[in-house]
Amino acid sequence: NNPEQATFWLAKVAAVGGASDLSRLATRYQRAEGVPYDRVLSYAFNLLASRRVTKDDSEDLPKRLARDANEMSPEQLAEAERIAASWKPGTPLPTTSETGRRDPRDWYKAAAQAGDLNAAHKAGTLYWKFDYGMQVDYVQAAFWLRKAAQGGIADAQYQLSRLYAMGEGVPADY
Repeated sequence: NNPEQATFWLAKVAAVGGASDLSRLATRYQRAEGVPYDRVLSYAFNLLASRRVTKDDSEDLPKRLARDANEMSPEQLAEAERIAASWKPGTPLPTTSETGRRDPRDWYKAAAQAGDLNAAHKAGTLYWKFDYGMQVDYVQAAFWLRKAAQGGIADAQYQLSRLYAMGEGVPADY
C-alpha cells in the first residue's frame, strides 16, 4: 500500500531491462503513481521497452508510443529519445527529466502565435482531448482550432465543427 516504495522497487527491477517491467514503470510515471507525473520519462521507458519486446510482451506498445508521441512537444520527444539512447541496462534509470512536467500545449501555442497553423491545430487538439496531466479546455480548443481552420487545415475545420455540434467551448450550432 505504499506507491512510492512499490515504484522504487519496480525501477530497480526495470533497470535490468525487461520490456514488461519498463512498460509498467512508464505507466507509473504517466499516472503519477508513487512518482511525480513525467511524460518524458514515461515515453522514454516505453521506448526502451519497445526495443526489448518479445512475442510474449505487450502488442499495444507501438500504439501507445504513437499516441504518447502525438501528445508531446518536439522538445519533449527529443529529450525522451536522448534518455532512451543513453541508458544502458543494469544502470539506474533516470528519475527526473527537464521537460517532462511541462504542458506541451505551451510549446504549440508559442509556435502558433508565431504563425504556425499546424501548431495551432495541434494546440487545439490537445486542449480538446484528455491526457494524464492535461485538463480539457473547450474554449481554448475552439480558439486554436478556429485559427487553424481559418488557415485551411481540413482536420481543424472538422474538429471545430464537432465542437459546434456538441456546444463545447462555443454556442451549439447544428
